[in-house]
Amino acid sequence: MTEELKGQRLFAMQSIEMGRAETRVAKDRLAELQPKIDRLEITIDQLRMACSAPREMR
Repeated sequence: MTEELKGQRLFAMQSIEMGRAETRVAKDRLAELQPKIDRLEITIDQLRMACSAPREMR
């Protein structure tokens, strides 16, 4: 394998590992945010129901 190919291979392997690390960080962040997202979705649903209820029920 030429030096150039070795360098390209090393760069590719490092890029793959960085991508994996970024994916792990993103998954951790999503797990951290998911409860907040769920609460917001519930609040949005409650607001929709309240806004669509007949006026006398509001």
